[in-house]
Order: sequence, then structure tokens, then C-alpha cells
Amino acid sequence: MAFTGLNLIENRDDQVLTSLEMQAGTVGSWALGHQVQNTFHALIGDGLARGWGHQLSNQFGFVATWNRDWRFDHQLGNGFSWEWIPTVGFAVGDVYTYAQAGGIVRWGLGLKATWGPDMFPGPGYTATAYFDPTRAKTRWGFDFYGGAVGRLVAVNIFLDGNTLQDSRSVDKRVPVGDLLAGAELFFADRFRIGFTAVLRSPEFRQQRGPDTFGSFNASFSF
Repeated sequence: MAFTGLNLIENRDDQVLTSLEMQAGTVGSWALGHQVQNTFHALIGDGLARGWGHQLSNQFGFVATWNRDWRFDHQLGNGFSWEWIPTVGFAVGDVYTYAQAGGIVRWGLGLKATWGPDMFPGPGYTATAYFDPTRAKTRWGFDFYGGAVGRLVAVNIFLDGNTLQDSRSVDKRVPVGDLLAGAELFFADRFRIGFTAVLRSPEFRQQRGPDTFGSFNASFSF
């Protein structure tokens, strides 16, 4: 899927974070996944990916997500702390429709600069869009985190297939759970880098065990 989006965030006294995100784009050949993947494989000398002739048909994709997080922090001194962040949220759209709940535990330096990873069921967990190192009152910081989230999935276009036309699909499982662990590092208000490893329960029937994958993200403001 190729998409663009808008994210509205409210941070209430570093205790409650509410976000509303709207994404729109396309699935299918218009997303240019075939060209991007095989061009990269050619650059690194890897074999070309097969099966692109069986991808979803072109379709406009839209999803709106709402999430609310609560921070329960415990100061340890010298800028260090640990915190528990429960979260609830839902999404509505023809790409994803689901409801979810979960939480993470974090430990590190300058935790109030961020809220940990976004709990979005895409291919990986990215750093939350909220980032304000002035809240942490430190030039640099880091954290380690681990957590879990469970969701009830009504729509997942990548498993259900196209909405208004026939396409390949699988028998989706409605309850899905993730275990995740990761770390992030930031410097001033310029640079942030992070990695998250995920163990995801089977998303469709006859799947051979859970999925394991990782996501790496980096951001730089200028």
C-alpha cells in the first residue's frame, strides 16, 4: 500500500495522549510495490521476488484510527524513570477495521520526550509521531520497552481481499495478539532512531505458527 496521512495529537500534562490519524492511498499495482521491491533486490544483488501477478487489484484505501494512552510514571532520580502505558484504540476503513487494547512498560532516560511505539497493526511498529525532547529536560535520552496488545479485527484487506471485487483471500482470524520489545535513542530535537521486534499470533487459519519480524525507524528534523 502507498499512502499519505494526517495525524492530530493532544498531550495532556504528559499524562494522557490522544491521537487521531487519517490515512489515504491505494493498494494494488498502483502502489508500485513490485517496482520498489525488485529494484532494491537488483541493487543488492538478490533474486527478484515472484508472485506479483497475484497481488490485490487496484483499490482506493482509507483508514481512520483513534488511540488514547495513559502514562503512569515512576521517577528513579537523575532523569531516569520507568513507566506503564496502557492503551486503547480503534480503526475504521476499508484497509483496517479493528478495536484493540494493550500496554507497554518502558525504562530509560528522558522518557517524557516520547510515548514509545505506535500500536498500529502494520508490518512493523514505528515510533509514535509525538516527539518533544524539551519535556524530558535533557539533551539526549534512550529507553527500552516491552509490551503486548490484543485486537479484534473485522477488516484486513491484505487477508480479506478487495472490498468490491473478487480477489484472493484467506480465512482470517478475528482475535490477534502481539508481543513486542524494542529500544530507541534520541539526541536533542534533531535525531531519533529505534528498533522493535514483534511476535504476532496467527492471523489466518492454517497459518504455520506465529509471525516474527522487526522494524527499524529513524527520523531527523530540520
